[in-house]
Amino acid sequence: MRAFILFLLFSPSLIWAQGCIGLDFNPVAYPQLATSGRALGLGNAYISKVDDSASSFYNAAGLGTVRPTNFHLTDIHFESSQDYLTMPKGGPSEFWNGVLGNVTIEGTRVNLLENIGDVSYSRFNILPNFTTRYFSFGYLISQQSRMTILSETSPYEWIFRLDHGPYAAVNMSFWGGVIKIGAMGIWLNRKELNGCGPKNETIFIEEDDYATGSGFFADLGVRITLPTDWIPAFSLALHNFTSSSFGNIQESRPTVYNPNPKPLQNYQTTLDLGVSITPRVGKLSRLHLEADWNDLLQEFDGVDYRRRLLIGAEYDWFRKYFIRLGYVEGYVSGGLGFKSKHFNFSLSTFGAELDPIQWHVKQERRYLIAFDFGV
Repeated sequence: MRAFILFLLFSPSLIWAQGCIGLDFNPVAYPQLATSGRALGLGNAYISKVDDSASSFYNAAGLGTVRPTNFHLTDIHFESSQDYLTMPKGGPSEFWNGVLGNVTIEGTRVNLLENIGDVSYSRFNILPNFTTRYFSFGYLISQQSRMTILSETSPYEWIFRLDHGPYAAVNMSFWGGVIKIGAMGIWLNRKELNGCGPKNETIFIEEDDYATGSGFFADLGVRITLPTDWIPAFSLALHNFTSSSFGNIQESRPTVYNPNPKPLQNYQTTLDLGVSITPRVGKLSRLHLEADWNDLLQEFDGVDYRRRLLIGAEYDWFRKYFIRLGYVEGYVSGGLGFKSKHFNFSLSTFGAELDPIQWHVKQERRYLIAFDFGV
């Protein structure tokens, strides 16, 4: 009898689950625990360029070129899809109800019912940190969500993740900075939920529905910079080089909307390669060109190989004003930036692929603003 009742409860969801595509957060193109607004304007091709507080997550070898020392009271990154911004409609009351609805899984479902085919994505990072040449430490808080109803016959699908924890990174330089080696360690706490259900049914999420876990993870980075014209650089970034896994795991419980919940996704072991040149194009300006090939170890062997290539270009004037262009997952990125001794600002846009493995199925256009204050 119990088995029959479970069948009655879960069989409608099993039918709906056939239309699920398996949303993820594009870990081949964006393997970092915390992304950089500057990097995303460059198509996330940044492991050979990174020279700021983002070094801890992109390539800790970049700490060897950090200037000046900063205690970042705020290091804030807000990113969203174009659909996330345009879904709320109507008069002032309806509009603000839609805005507030976007922050919950159930509220987003209601918004998407009026916007079939849209993709609601948001990411918020806050990263207070102390960063100086050769050393950085801080606390990461990063929350992401991605939700969609692809068509009139599709189910509602969502993925949510919250990462947080303290981290520290160090760098050592050899032969006058020709070779730099860096490492980052983080005690990472992850809370995650993947789900898929009928789009016309109210979704009730309880705390036990989330998968949770914690563990210590470490990255390793290397950069070789040749002291010649155009400053050619070659970089490797190895994420989770100890192949650690989460402990203290509490898996999400089966529900009528998610009868076969996914286990907590690990911080994958991936290896990225980057090459770059930075020619001077004037007395006060430079042009940085970089190409990265991600996931050399093919941890994600089912993902189309063309999604591993990331290309970026950055023009800077006075090392204060920046124009950026890039190519990531086959889509164009771009942005503007400003940098001073104690304040950095980035405004960027880029395209992300909705399908977890295929090439150019549906573009998700994203926009972001990132800034930090330091003392």
